[in-house]
Amino acid sequence: MERHTVKSTANLDEAFARDARAYVTLLAFARRAETEGHASVAHLFRAAAESRKVHADICLEALALVRSSAENLEAVIASEVHEADELYPGLIETARKEKQEEIRRVFMHARSAMMKNISLYETARAEWANGALADYHLCTVCGCLGKGREPADCPVCGREV
Repeated sequence: MERHTVKSTANLDEAFARDARAYVTLLAFARRAETEGHASVAHLFRAAAESRKVHADICLEALALVRSSAENLEAVIASEVHEADELYPGLIETARKEKQEEIRRVFMHARSAMMKNISLYETARAEWANGALADYHLCTVCGCLGKGREPADCPVCGREV
């Protein structure tokens, strides 16, 4: 792989972030178009999202951020711990000071889900050696991950399944 300059690497990282954000945004637009009965527009948004995903994957590969599964697991744990311990508390406090209760609640749920997810990653790391297999589930409301059978209620947001 060719060596990137600092500016080129920063540009590549920005392109990755923009493409990843566009991917998620376009999928949200597709869901909205679908609920409004605009199937053709929804299809276009989904195709555009997949295009942006391809671009993001290319950037990710060029940034050489995907390593071995063990290294990726360690990287995810470090990132999630940083966000839960360093980033989200500040976001929550700013929303509280600005009296933005809905935004504060969004950040609180995200941080709570992240804390639960960290526990799952750490368990997976601990079980790595014995090759244990596990099933996982996702709360589609708050993003909380869970191990095993999906519970009747999400432990983070309380959504009933």
